Amino acid sequence: MDQPRVPSGNPKGGQFAHSTTGGQWSGTQQGVAQPTASVVRSTVMRPGGQIHKEKTELAKVAQSVYDGWKQDADGMDEELGAGGICQDIADEMASHLNSVGLEAVPVAAEIGEQHVWVVARAKDGVFLVDIPPGTYETGGGYRWRKREGVVFGPEDLIVDQLSPHPKDFWKFSGADGQD
Repeated sequence: MDQPRVPSGNPKGGQFAHSTTGGQWSGTQQGVAQPTASVVRSTVMRPGGQIHKEKTELAKVAQSVYDGWKQDADGMDEELGAGGICQDIADEMASHLNSVGLEAVPVAAEIGEQHVWVVARAKDGVFLVDIPPGTYETGGGYRWRKREGVVFGPEDLIVDQLSPHPKDFWKFSGADGQD
């Protein structure tokens, strides 16, 4: 892949910045652009990088749960009744994250609606991992209907840093103990 070229001929022979396609690039009078530290940090070293690397697999895990959800014409599922699948999606996403060496647990709370998401511990902090329920179901309380035709992708996952300190995992996860 060719590196972007930046204007040459800086009369002072020093560093200069040039904005290209959304990022900052620095170059020397030789004209070969290199991303500045802020660009590298935002793409390579963003918080939750370990989790972001798993987003495609997490979407596949969620898709498997969604595809297995069978509701009849009245919105009833043999196993779940009229309830939704957020707890099943969270359980499977936590299981996947645990299988790749991260610590993750599903967490439930009433936040206007009853909902379950994942809290995960990575090297660089504690993170909420979720697919908003409106993406795949409609309703409220304990009566949810499947949105037909949903296909999950990595862009459907939310990864929000709750704390930059991995030791805070227990504060957000409800897991026993402190470390």
